Formats: sequence, structure tokens, C-alpha cells
Amino acid sequence: MQLQYDNTFGRTIFKAEYLQGTQPGVAASASIIGPLSSTSFSAQPATDLYLRPFSGYYLWLTQQIANTKFTALVSYDVYDPNREISESEIGVAGNNTTAGDIKFSTLGYGITYLINSRFKLTLYNEHVVNDGTKLPDYTADLKDDVFTTRLQYRW
Repeated sequence: MQLQYDNTFGRTIFKAEYLQGTQPGVAASASIIGPLSSTSFSAQPATDLYLRPFSGYYLWLTQQIANTKFTALVSYDVYDPNREISESEIGVAGNNTTAGDIKFSTLGYGITYLINSRFKLTLYNEHVVNDGTKLPDYTADLKDDVFTTRLQYRW
């Protein structure tokens, strides 16, 4: 869904998306990276494959500031790679769960500046949150926020 409203204090855009399905994956393992975690015949993973029911949603709000070259950005998203289990159950002996089952939510905020018709500068911070689990490295929220500075050029 996308809504846009052009008003006296700038353009306001709201976007929302929901997704759900079933996806294959591997347990969190240091020996599986990138393309090796696929289910292709040419690159089989070295560990078991898991079939997980996932869901997630994204919300974006952008607000042009008083018809200037500045735009404020706010986003919120949630991704749950395994809807069938709660975070308090992850890592409990016998239920075959791993870090690949942990649900994450992210609050993002930032600003863009349109330098000219070809260049755009973006400063953006993502505050990533996960609930604690019974896994040793994931008993509390990880310190994994991300700050990005991006300069884009359009041909």
C-alpha cells in the first residue's frame, strides 16, 4: 500500500507492506555463508535445511520539509523468521532452534538532502532490537544498530 499527499508543507508519503510464507534456510552456523546456504544442487549446505514459516511487515513515512531539498525519513519493520515459536523458547534443549529463529524489529530514522537533480545525500540510523532467548549469545538485545551515510548519483 502506498499513499502520497502533496500539501503546503511538502510531500508526505506513507508506504506499508506485509509478507508471509514458508522459506528454506540453514541453522545459524559459522560454516555456512552466502550462496552456500541455498538449496541449489550445485552448492549444497554442509548442515541440515530448515523449513520455517515466516512473516514480517514494513512501514515507511517520508516527509519533505517545507518544500525544501530536505526530506525526513522514519521506518519501522518487523521480521519473524519462525512464527511457530516464541523467543523465550529459542535455545531450549530438544526443540531444535537456533539464532536463525530470532525475531527482529528495526526503527529507522534519518534525513536526505537533494544536492541537485543528480546527487542525493542520506544520513540514516537503524535501531535493531531482538528479544532475549535461551541461546548463550542472544540472552539480551544485541548491540547491532547501523548508521549509514550514502551519496547517490543518478545517470
